[in-house]
Amino acid sequence: MEEMYHLCLRHVNCRVRLHTRYGQYFDGVIVNVDENNVYLRTSGGVRISAWYGPGNDILTLSLFTLLAIALI
Repeated sequence: MEEMYHLCLRHVNCRVRLHTRYGQYFDGVIVNVDENNVYLRTSGGVRISAWYGPGNDILTLSLFTLLAIALI
């Protein structure tokens, strides 16, 4: 999980596609990263099965669930 943390941290303010261990993927811009989560600004406020923070366009994903990051 530490490797994914550092990978996400290097890509703050970049447009990415995050792939999860569950076969889902999410497109957006990484706006923040903490020890447990990555915060992704999604486009268009798309509603998906994950917790949204204030503003309804920030998706919070656990770093544990991330499998890969692709720059887009």
